[in-house]
Amino acid sequence: MVRLSPVPLLESGFFYYFWLIMENQNQRKLTPKLFITTLTILFTGILFGVLIFVVVILTQFRPGFVLVFDTSNPFFFVVPLAYLGGVFMGKTILNKKIAGIQQLNGLKAKLLSFQTGYVLSLALIEMPVFVALVAYMLTSDVYYLFMAGLGILYLLTLFPTKEKIKYLLNLPGNEASQFEDADAEL
Repeated sequence: MVRLSPVPLLESGFFYYFWLIMENQNQRKLTPKLFITTLTILFTGILFGVLIFVVVILTQFRPGFVLVFDTSNPFFFVVPLAYLGGVFMGKTILNKKIAGIQQLNGLKAKLLSFQTGYVLSLALIEMPVFVALVAYMLTSDVYYLFMAGLGILYLLTLFPTKEKIKYLLNLPGNEASQFEDADAEL
């Protein structure tokens, strides 16, 4: 008997493989190595989504390159405010998640809570990049492309590493040693 996915759209292609990965996620044992790999894949997906959008705008729309500091254009103020809001909210959410992590029991619960905050933080930083790219597409002003580039560079500084996570979480001795063992089951 052929087993079909619960959603007909998932029966072939990328969505089917994504669904299989998510189905098998519950069966796999979480290790620090798998956790870092998962965060890296999520980060890479978010980053490549932005980069693909940049390529599409530059190749398909060909809006041109004009540098005009037009203060009458609403995007002139919306894009920087979106950056400030996205970075501030992203850091605030991640810091609140990290503060709440200290009360959780077990390394696995702490890491999964951190993962949620980290992904939300990345999404809030990604949003202003898309706003800047749409502003560039509509106005052809290179200022917005430059702002998008700055956002992408900032996003690159958030690449997940074991050392960054260990520093941010400030794990106690036994959990820190457990996190250092790449293949230890959590």
